[in-house]
Amino acid sequence: AVRRLEHALALLPAEADLWAMYGDVLRWRYNRRAAIQAYARAVRLSGDDDKYVRLGRTLASLRRTHEAKAAADAAISLRPTNGEAYWLLASTHFGASDGHLAGPVSKDDSSISTATRSLRHALT
Repeated sequence: AVRRLEHALALLPAEADLWAMYGDVLRWRYNRRAAIQAYARAVRLSGDDDKYVRLGRTLASLRRTHEAKAAADAAISLRPTNGEAYWLLASTHFGASDGHLAGPVSKDDSSISTATRSLRHALT
């Protein structure tokens, strides 16, 4: 799959969806740093909110929280109804990686209110 995508990208280097698929394959193969580069290229080419979420999830999986938050914010600004982007944003507030919420957190955690607001907004 990687070789075929690389061949397709050589032929169609401006195709954002191919770059996003390439990022998916790289991420599944645990090459997250290369996946980030592929997703970043897809974002530059299309600016699609879904591609920002994919980029953000991968950044979060490497604990690059601030960059993951920025990707989630960008996705939300492009499509305010993108629930996945709000989930990613909430996940980064809880310090979770890979866009999945972490286990139990302290009630005193100040990020809870921010994450709760993000989730409420996503659900309205």
